[in-house]
Amino acid sequence: MKRELTALIDIYIKCNNVAFAVLLCYDAGMIQRSRRILRAQGYKMTRPREKVLEVLEEAEKPFSPYDIQKVLARQGKHLNHVTIYRILDLFCHLNLAHKLPSSGKFVKCRLGNKAGCHRFTVCRQCGAIQEFATNELCDEESKFARNLGFHPEHHISETFGLCSNCYKLPQKAGQAPKGKAEDAQKNSI
Repeated sequence: MKRELTALIDIYIKCNNVAFAVLLCYDAGMIQRSRRILRAQGYKMTRPREKVLEVLEEAEKPFSPYDIQKVLARQGKHLNHVTIYRILDLFCHLNLAHKLPSSGKFVKCRLGNKAGCHRFTVCRQCGAIQEFATNELCDEESKFARNLGFHPEHHISETFGLCSNCYKLPQKAGQAPKGKAEDAQKNSI
């Protein structure tokens, strides 16, 4: 098992996209990585923290603390929503989860400690979220802020639009797909 995880990490270092897809399926790996990060920062992996991590790991969409509480209740487990908020706050501080600015909901961090500010693309039609990190964009935003006399500490960013799947989907017969209205309008002029 340890050898397999080491192999996955080696793949991640050599080929980020392949490892990204593989690590998403490696449920125990996320919990173990989180446990190591918590311990390294002086925290314990308590049962409530583990429960919240498990819900985030299995989530296919962003969850509010109340959503997490409902999922746990369906499993016969109970956590106070204030406790869940505190756990999520800690996870965000340790980069184990992220709070989406637009909705205030939370997603697990899918990139681990990859350098750069973690950002999101959000499909306005299907809700698909993709996380990415880039040092270059972080550096440019910080430079821009410093030119305004501001001292940046953190960047939060979401880009809204249509994912590649939704961009291709036609809506109704005779209509251009959502997101292609501009293209259709240009062609009709």
